[in-house]
Amino acid sequence: METVHLPADPGFLRTVPIFGGLEDAELERLWSYTEVQRHAAGETILRQGELAKEMFVLLDGEVEIVSGDGTDAQVLGRLKKGDCFGEMAIIDIQPRSASVRSLTAVSLMVIGFDDLIRVYQFNMQTYTIIVLNIAREISRRLRRANERLAAAGLHEPSGP
Repeated sequence: METVHLPADPGFLRTVPIFGGLEDAELERLWSYTEVQRHAAGETILRQGELAKEMFVLLDGEVEIVSGDGTDAQVLGRLKKGDCFGEMAIIDIQPRSASVRSLTAVSLMVIGFDDLIRVYQFNMQTYTIIVLNIAREISRRLRRANERLAAAGLHEPSGP
């Protein structure tokens, strides 16, 4: 892993769902709080069970989300440029629920919990928009997971 400094690209950041509704100036300020990491293909970026205080936006490349280890490992999905991962950590500050491996060389915007606190202190409205967008992304992923479980006949009905 290598940490690098890159200029903000508001045009690209506007296409990232968790930044929807933010103005260029807000995107540039958020960018100034974060760092960019580069990982080679085949690197494990996050490990299931690790403590978590940050999330990532894929600036370039592709990763896979993996649950379990060794022969029990199951690929849960693949993400590409513009997708984010680790966002649950920003909401619940719990250990990682899955591992993430790079399939190609990747560049990642790292958004730490502390970075979002800085946004909150500067502009509560921007903070609220980001947190709501993260919640929407988590909800979309949960809906897709429910659909896959139902299609596989593994979803149990809940509720009264």
